[in-house]
Amino acid sequence: SQSARKIRSSGALGNSSKSPKWIKLDDIHERYVKSPVGKDGGPWILTRQANLVFAVAIFLQAVVLGVDTELELEAQRQAAPASGGTSLGSYRAGGALREAAGPAFYSIMVVDCVLTAVFCTEFLLRAVALGRRYLCTFQCVFDIILNAVSIAYII
Repeated sequence: SQSARKIRSSGALGNSSKSPKWIKLDDIHERYVKSPVGKDGGPWILTRQANLVFAVAIFLQAVVLGVDTELELEAQRQAAPASGGTSLGSYRAGGALREAAGPAFYSIMVVDCVLTAVFCTEFLLRAVALGRRYLCTFQCVFDIILNAVSIAYII
């Protein structure tokens, strides 16, 4: 954009910089090519800082999922001999850990609830900031599915 302004101001293009076509091209460039974060700063959700915050939340969610899975498998291994050799696959998701009801289960559930709230907030902020442009994308559908599954798991 700066180089285009230099070319126009230098007179290399003659009077074309004031032509309706050039003005329309500038408008298209401003609207669709430049970052959605405008000169006024725009919505926070569209900044690199927001992307970093949610990337850290996604990483934390992956770690929590791994810890949850490991604790669940360990709880199933401990419960199997006590129940007379019940197979490990007979428990519902989180069932053995839930039955043990130790502090690990409640800690993981609290972190899951907080992260689900963070991701639902991200979805809402992005939907408000981008409007229909966002609602008609694969990313939106993907976010809806992930948030719905996360909410269903908590419930």
